[in-house]
Amino acid sequence: MLAICGQVPTEEIGTSFFQEVDNDALFSDVAVFTATVTSANQMPQLLEAAVAHQGVAVLNLPGDISGLKLPHGTRTPRFAPPPLPSSPAADSLDGAAAALRDAEKVTLLVGRGAREAREEVLALAEKLAAPTVLTLKAKEGLEHENPYEVGQSGLIGNPAAVGAMDECDVLFMIGTDFPYREWYPEGKKVIQLDTRTQHIVRRTPVDIALVGGAREGLRALLPMLEPASGREHLEKAQSKYAEWMDDQRKLADPSFDESLLGKVRSLGDNPEEKVRPEAVALALDEVCPTNTIFTSDTGMSTVWLSRLLPMRGERRLIGSYNPGLDGERHADGARRAGARSSSPRRRTVR
Repeated sequence: MLAICGQVPTEEIGTSFFQEVDNDALFSDVAVFTATVTSANQMPQLLEAAVAHQGVAVLNLPGDISGLKLPHGTRTPRFAPPPLPSSPAADSLDGAAAALRDAEKVTLLVGRGAREAREEVLALAEKLAAPTVLTLKAKEGLEHENPYEVGQSGLIGNPAAVGAMDECDVLFMIGTDFPYREWYPEGKKVIQLDTRTQHIVRRTPVDIALVGGAREGLRALLPMLEPASGREHLEKAQSKYAEWMDDQRKLADPSFDESLLGKVRSLGDNPEEKVRPEAVALALDEVCPTNTIFTSDTGMSTVWLSRLLPMRGERRLIGSYNPGLDGERHADGARRAGARSSSPRRRTVR
């Protein structure tokens, strides 16, 4: 993403001029590159540098600079192609394959970094009979027509996803930097596949690190694996997820009493028979075409979107999902930290 922002005239920068903001400082914690253009001669070099960083970049244009013409003969920008993802090292692949072959129960935790490896993720889940927990950002591209998918973990998740992670022998993280440490299971062998080494072990201890692209890594790994001998772990997670989703859909009925589900009466009760948010999410799924772009604010609006609005077809999901739920995470941290049994989780993950 390239954001082009306005700035006060160059002669006023640093004088606390009307509407002056230090954009370079303001965006430094969310952008991989920021720069203020102070001369037409800096173009197209600054534009090329911004794009080359392959992330969120910000170019600030002071009012007097934005109206200038480029010098005669200014060349057309040349953008270098991004580096191609590589396959993980052979010895790391050998270690991961051995761990997966020895495991009875494997669970996949898949993030947005694997969205271009959809076929490989599905093939891996089938071969290992592995329930697949998706991060919110992975819904787009990995949720639809995925029989191994059991929803999300964390505050917006469900008991099936949490149980799949708790009950596995090996947790295989693919293209994810899922931030909530308290939702990772303990005492499991963990394999992590990511293109960025700085993501490895950042959230949870990792036994086997695979540094490389998701598609390339899984294509190299799949021939080294044998089909799972049993599917009980997958089928248990699928059954629990289907049951939980059925309960969630029942909540869309304004007259439905949540206590009928055997749960504690809570915020889900609806004595005034108002429109439930679950009903809104299900209605959106019915009326929105398969090329709709969805976004959401923070808080519970994201929860309903996450749980009940599938990203079918070419649907897109865009939002500020890195900082968006941070406050809610801390509010729930004390209740969630250290709770290893399924019942406390089920109360937390509604």
